[in-house]
Amino acid sequence: METKGFLLRLTVAAAALVGACFSLSAQEKLEVGEGEKEVLYASGKQLGVWRPDSRVFVMSLTRSGGERAGQHVTLTFRENGEVWSDLGKQVGIIDETGLVSSTTGGLKNIRINAFYVLKDGTEIGRYYDSTGTLFIHGQKLVTFQTPMDPQALAFVTLCVLMDEDMLASFKNAKKSSAQQQSGGSSASQNASSGRRASRIEVSGSEFRALDGNGRTIGRASYLGGSLYVYNGTGGSVSRGCIRQLGNEYTIDFRGTTNVYRVTKLGDTWYFKDNRGLDAGKVTHNTTMKWYEASRTDNSVSQQFPDTVDPMAAAMLFYPFFD
Repeated sequence: METKGFLLRLTVAAAALVGACFSLSAQEKLEVGEGEKEVLYASGKQLGVWRPDSRVFVMSLTRSGGERAGQHVTLTFRENGEVWSDLGKQVGIIDETGLVSSTTGGLKNIRINAFYVLKDGTEIGRYYDSTGTLFIHGQKLVTFQTPMDPQALAFVTLCVLMDEDMLASFKNAKKSSAQQQSGGSSASQNASSGRRASRIEVSGSEFRALDGNGRTIGRASYLGGSLYVYNGTGGSVSRGCIRQLGNEYTIDFRGTTNVYRVTKLGDTWYFKDNRGLDAGKVTHNTTMKWYEASRTDNSVSQQFPDTVDPMAAAMLFYPFFD
């Protein structure tokens, strides 16, 4: 989809959405200074350069008229969340929760959450800071030098390059290549097809997963510092693993890797689903010396001693089991 014609559409959209007086030939490649981050279209053509010290994004587009004729379009990200163009006009806003929106006709309510690009809470793409790529509906939109401010990236790509019609064109292109995309979606489908435990029982360093009728549907035990989850009452083939990565944890199961995460805030661990949204939480009650685990929908809750690993609660939140 990243043809010359499509790049032309993106260039026109970018110029229009930042209020530019533009010429399609008026693009000048910028030099990338020390500490600055270059952002490229999927074609390899330069979109612009992020300057983290000043929180300014300089686009390769230059203005063809007015007082700033021949000068690059710039976007300044202010501390109060407002985004202003070099014409002295506000063109966007980042609210206190990190939600990014255009105020001039581009996309609104965009959030980059872990690996997921969300619009109005619905996944529209993937963000990979490890490889510096951003995909929309399965298609590479840009590449970028890491580390990159995800909110600034969300604005200069989705809120500047795209409006609702442009986003729809990406979605329609994905539908037309559904067969090609099916392999990438199978792990996600498999990851949502199992059962979650309704309760866990603790016996030393071993855990049993029970269904709503008290029947054992799985178990978990430690191996090499990670907590491995097994289906049923026996067998040695793991169905998933809970690994610690620095100060965070990642949950792998049913073909997924490094997608489901656990983050800690204060005395509470938040278990994230595959869109980066809360699936459940475990809170440490230091007075009573126990953990309180509950699903986000409050359909299941349980207390267990704080002498065991709170990560075992993952069996309550994720469908590990057949």
